[in-house]
Amino acid sequence: MNIAVCLSVVLCLLHSGQALDPAPVCPQVKCSTICKEYVYEDGCQTCTCKACEPVLCKMYCANGWALNEDGCEICKCKPCKPVLCRMYCRHGWAVNEDGCEICKCKKCEPVLCKMKCPYGWAVGKDGCEICKCKMELPCDGASPLQNKDGKNLYCGRGGERCPDNSYCEIHPTDLYAVCCSKCSPVLCDLYCKNGFKVDNNGCETCSCRQCPKGVELVSCFTNPCNGAICSDPSAKTCKANYCGGCNAVWYDSNNEVVSCNTKG
Repeated sequence: MNIAVCLSVVLCLLHSGQALDPAPVCPQVKCSTICKEYVYEDGCQTCTCKACEPVLCKMYCANGWALNEDGCEICKCKPCKPVLCRMYCRHGWAVNEDGCEICKCKKCEPVLCKMKCPYGWAVGKDGCEICKCKMELPCDGASPLQNKDGKNLYCGRGGERCPDNSYCEIHPTDLYAVCCSKCSPVLCDLYCKNGFKVDNNGCETCSCRQCPKGVELVSCFTNPCNGAICSDPSAKTCKANYCGGCNAVWYDSNNEVVSCNTKG
């Protein structure tokens, strides 16, 4: 029988006397490595990841590279929408199947290590704590308070007293003795022209600060800090204040108000 006129490959093989290969019986595979796509041998999955060509692009993609139909990265950024949530996630946001962040906190497994880390655990690339001690950084990794010369305030033996709303942190072996702020950073998606309100401890809260009683909020054509100059060398940051006028208020490195002649 001529194979070319067969209507089915199966019928062709039967008429030609050839035997059909049975479907492969594959063992159950449990891989310790997670691959986007696995290599198959003799019809069965292996634990080897399918090789993809490296992406050679001179651009930065915050959410990683997009994938083609083979599961390999290509020179195109993965589109992700920004996460707009009013909550704090210690380990960062969780991601969906597309690799984009979602409004849900990432779950991390607890670190089960039989060692003591005086400064806590280090954090891996996924934002979760790992079985490795964090580097000995003061103030939980935040910047210590500085003086007018831009140097860290020294609060050790013979040093100065830390300002209000801060504490002195001294290394067990005297590697450092610095002043750390007691206030946590404000994690809000609010924009406040006059800055955030402060609580009884002097720390900023997630609500906008209003003008004092009897002082009206004015509208200005431009930001008062644009082109403003302060004569005091300790002035580091200018913040616009629209209470009663278009005011440029200067602060030093410790976030204290600096009295100066502001010129614009």
